Amino acid sequence: MTPVRVARAGTLPARDVHSSGVLVDAIVVAKPENHVQTYSTAFSQAFANRIRPPAGEIPALPLDARKVIARRCVFELPVNGVANLGIGMPEGVAAIAAEEGLLDHLTPTAKPGVIGGQPASGLDFGAAMNTHAVIPQSNQFDFYDGGGLDLARLGQPVLYVTERCVFQLTSRGLQLIEIAPGVDLQRDILDQMEVQPIVDEVTQMDARIFRSGEMGLRTDLLHLDLPDRIALDPDKGQLFLNFEKMRIRTQVEIDLVRRLVDATCTAYGKPVDVVVNYDGFRIDEAIEPRWAEMVNALTEMHYRNVSRYAGSAFMRMKLGEVFPQARKHIFESSAQAQAFVGAGQIS
Repeated sequence: MTPVRVARAGTLPARDVHSSGVLVDAIVVAKPENHVQTYSTAFSQAFANRIRPPAGEIPALPLDARKVIARRCVFELPVNGVANLGIGMPEGVAAIAAEEGLLDHLTPTAKPGVIGGQPASGLDFGAAMNTHAVIPQSNQFDFYDGGGLDLARLGQPVLYVTERCVFQLTSRGLQLIEIAPGVDLQRDILDQMEVQPIVDEVTQMDARIFRSGEMGLRTDLLHLDLPDRIALDPDKGQLFLNFEKMRIRTQVEIDLVRRLVDATCTAYGKPVDVVVNYDGFRIDEAIEPRWAEMVNALTEMHYRNVSRYAGSAFMRMKLGEVFPQARKHIFESSAQAQAFVGAGQIS
């Protein structure tokens, strides 16, 4: 055993003793420089959870390929969920979550036993600041093995994120689903691969990922803009639901949409014609039936005629699967959807 300090036998509280003396044959007192806290930090009060650093004290990551990848991964974080962030590229995810003000809505963990707060990266990996708890590593793995992680939940898509594109693992194989702005599909991606991926409809990666400054992800992931996505024209009796680029992953999010739409329609007091924008909309496959149940319930209570539109042929196909009874009323453009309900464009 190589402690930094030696205390008189019998003076330490019994519950603070992790290695009993009967297991120790010899003690060698280590020099402080040989007993550092992490590989790059001799000692940090924050890593020891004795202080909480002020907000903004940790510098933002430089905008490079690693940050671009971490930023794209943050879009997949489970709001109010628990995630395991491993060593290497995933380290940057916690830093991005902190930059975007998301740590209060997420519980990151790391294998050494830290729960909550901001896990450190680089040669400080394994430590964390502002943690909720620090538990033995063996207990942490019990938590993982018992299914405590939300980011690894059943039904979640498997994504492979790079600085220039995003792939998704499907039953048909590896599928290219997103490409960075300005990247040439053939030259920069396909020509660099030994195995060709499935290429159907490819969308552009969010341009905010590649810009300096905050991305404003709190608004997206917490749906802070949802009230602005619901517009009612009382003169025309028409409700416009703008779900463009919206991501639905949990029952809580479905309930939030239901409550706001229901409140809007109830206040109006009469059936409404509805136009729904599904351009860029994403919903986890496992909760598609619950989304359909919510929409059908609102339809029975408040809707008169409903039209939906999406520029993506794939999205229109998916909408037809989720709402099979409304396949004839799923259109390619807003103008077509508006024409169906017999009203003009809402500004």
